[in-house]
Amino acid sequence: MLDPRVTHLLETGINTSCKLAIVLRFIEQTELHATTPELATRVCRDLWSVQDALDELVEDGILLRRDGVYSCASSPELLIRLRLLQEAYTYPLQRIEVQRLLHELEKYAPYRKEFPTQLLARHVA
Repeated sequence: MLDPRVTHLLETGINTSCKLAIVLRFIEQTELHATTPELATRVCRDLWSVQDALDELVEDGILLRRDGVYSCASSPELLIRLRLLQEAYTYPLQRIEVQRLLHELEKYAPYRKEFPTQLLARHVA
């Protein structure tokens, strides 16, 4: 069973596998400051998908952008939730739950602004 804070984080911000890969890089390397091309290389994704994911992560307050360089936001509550996500992703059974939830959320990610979070949560549950 995933911690409700992890589920909420996935439902409200990290709703694609690309975003998860990016966020995991920032969690693993807390002092990471990188540009879009650097991050695309690190997560082995195309530049355009990474740029879209980064823009949405900044919009959601998970990452910060200054002069085209991205870093992790430093809110204590956010850092706790990100650590819980990293911990969940470390354990195989919880990783399966994370991936299952992401698979469902990814279907609606392009429409995330149009769907209320409550509707997504009811559909996934």
